[in-house]
Amino acid sequence: MKANYRGSYCTKSTFIEYLVFIVLILAACGCQASKEGQLILSGERSYAIGQYESSVAQFNQAIEMNPSSYSAYKGRAQAYTKMGKFKKALLDYNKAIEIDPELPDAFFARAEVYERTGQRSKALNDLYRTIEIEPRFSSPYCTRGKFYLKNRQFELALADINECIRIRTRYGLDRQNLLVDPYTMLALVWSEKRQHDKAVYYIKEALRINPKEARVYLWGSMVLENKGEIDHACEYMEKYLEIIPWDKKGQKRLIILRDKLSNDS
Repeated sequence: MKANYRGSYCTKSTFIEYLVFIVLILAACGCQASKEGQLILSGERSYAIGQYESSVAQFNQAIEMNPSSYSAYKGRAQAYTKMGKFKKALLDYNKAIEIDPELPDAFFARAEVYERTGQRSKALNDLYRTIEIEPRFSSPYCTRGKFYLKNRQFELALADINECIRIRTRYGLDRQNLLVDPYTMLALVWSEKRQHDKAVYYIKEALRINPKEARVYLWGSMVLENKGEIDHACEYMEKYLEIIPWDKKGQKRLIILRDKLSNDS
């Protein structure tokens, strides 16, 4: 009986010890996950206010705690991109995609890095993959539309830009000034296709949504110049420079437009 009792006690003691051990492990994991999340959040906050080196340092700590953290690698890649460290950014985006190849945002962000480093075919492939994973994600359509516009593939550009507008309108994003860019891009496409009235219409629509968006005045001046309305093109450039007076290229463009206007009159 004594021996049996001792054996029974040892088994019970071991079981309790095991339970305590498991509870401690789970608690430690919970603390680690919580701390990792705090580091990622801190890294994102530093990124948002332009403190990219601090952001990288915080994401480094998160990765040390969890080498399989998709969010930490993606966040650090974004910071590296802002710092112009494109090779490091690509390595981190590659790692994030390796960790979870079914999330679209790393593909979309990596496309920007590929585009900025002149790897346009890879950028386009990433945009296709982004849309394949999440066809309701509107931004890749807009970005791919820009690629098509640069390559003068106007019908493809129109299809993608209109799809971006359709998605943003369907989900209520048109109420958040998110139609300004696609409307401006439509204006540029129609201007290239020499459909000047349509081009001017979309510039005016973009300004109706946000009359303080400098880029719309800049592109609007080009659309109006293509239409032959140099006087209105000058007016748009003047409004652009009221918003961004330090833009030297804009100042030179206004001088050129005024010279054209004086030569035509």
